[in-house]
Amino acid sequence: MTFERRVQALERRFAEASETDARSGPDPDLIAIFDELSALKSSRAVHYRAGVRIEPENIPQKILGDNYPRAELRELALAREFERQGRSAAEMAELIPLWRKRFEYLDALVRRDPHA
Repeated sequence: MTFERRVQALERRFAEASETDARSGPDPDLIAIFDELSALKSSRAVHYRAGVRIEPENIPQKILGDNYPRAELRELALAREFERQGRSAAEMAELIPLWRKRFEYLDALVRRDPHA
């Protein structure tokens, strides 16, 4: 095989790979929701600077109060992200239950539930 044919074969392979990668990439909504969820969780973190405790902002506690369940934190993340995307209240009312089911499914996979 000549050098030019090898280069052409590699170019074809890269072109095919980029077409399939673009279609099968990660869900941008899922990434944005996980980013919002991690931002909410990180707002609860306590930090220290020079031995002095820095109190966290704790956004979930401000909105949900004390002792909120994990499901409420997830719904807060969903609502905040969909609001940021400019979704209407009707769209949010439709999407939040679907995403709640997705999170339940992911929880079942983590627990290795055979009925997931």
